[in-house]
Amino acid sequence: MKRLAYTLFFGFFSCLITIANAQDKTVQNSDLKRIIEIIDPDTSSLAINYNSIDTNLVFFCNYSINEDLERNCAPNYLPSFSELSIKPSIVIEKIDSVLRGDTTYEISDVCFLYNCKQDIRNFAAVSLKAETDILRYIIYSDKFYNELCSENTNWSVISIFAHEIGHHLFHHTDKRPINYRQSHLRELEADFFSGFILYKLGGSFANAQEGLNAMSHPESPEEEKYSYHPMKFKRIAAVKAGFEYAETKSNSIKYLIAKQDSLNNLIGIERDLNLAFQSYSNNNSDLALRSINNLMLKRFNNSSLLYSRGLIYTKKNKLTKAIADFSKAIEGDPFNALLYYNRAKAYGRMADKKVKNLVDKDLKIANVLLYQQGLSSIDQL
Repeated sequence: MKRLAYTLFFGFFSCLITIANAQDKTVQNSDLKRIIEIIDPDTSSLAINYNSIDTNLVFFCNYSINEDLERNCAPNYLPSFSELSIKPSIVIEKIDSVLRGDTTYEISDVCFLYNCKQDIRNFAAVSLKAETDILRYIIYSDKFYNELCSENTNWSVISIFAHEIGHHLFHHTDKRPINYRQSHLRELEADFFSGFILYKLGGSFANAQEGLNAMSHPESPEEEKYSYHPMKFKRIAAVKAGFEYAETKSNSIKYLIAKQDSLNNLIGIERDLNLAFQSYSNNNSDLALRSINNLMLKRFNNSSLLYSRGLIYTKKNKLTKAIADFSKAIEGDPFNALLYYNRAKAYGRMADKKVKNLVDKDLKIANVLLYQQGLSSIDQL
């Protein structure tokens, strides 16, 4: 898996019911199953070949048929702090406002946003193996996010984010689809959820289609046959079904997902990490440190968390502890320029002038690693 810099910030939601398929051993909602199978009655079951997929990857689903995001932007399985980039926090808050009406959870309890710094026109719901758990993401690109907002309205990104949240909400990200038919059903269920959310937020049906109109889709039944995604007219029909389903006030999210209590078993890594990241960005180093230490008590002791804790210790001016964490992180991730760069910064803040050689040595290594990655500045990570 191609390595990118760690870029993470705000949190996201997840996982209550699975797709309408007999081979998934979780609750099925009869309303959703019936509606989606009417939209796409195809019963073909061509198997999907996953031979080339990273073994740590549990699930990766792009919003459109462009697969560049999967090839280039799969995140580190336990991400660490970095400089915060543009946050679509308004979008998240809007969707959260609907979820709070029916549940006691928020998106940040069980999922993350991950910003892909490459210029890729897509979004994705992703889950990766993380020690004994699964870590759930929504991956997006700052640049594409801004393009969508400028070329359309904010409804386009709301509809896309709602779709990706739907994948997590319906437990699609618990495991890969076994065939293209199953993949199509998952996409349509996520589209249904997007339409549901758009209606609840006061959007029009035209608004609810903006995300789909901005993306590419299979253009023929033959192309659809070997695509993870169904044709556009089916996806629009699923959005419409969700939109109309939400018009009946008695149809709440809690009713739609059937078993809300299943979320209790999922809250863990994501909540602690989100709390740590939010606390760190709000300069609450003590709370951030407690959250990171909680994760380490759960045996999540990888280089990313050590790096994150090193940044916290640096902020708290506990430089010896920071250097120890950066050094241990380097043992597990010796080709990460950020680790050397931040250890150099910690050395540089020490009063002992004897460490100047160590500062220079780490900066030299960081620059060599940057050069090998075709980068000219640490800010590009």
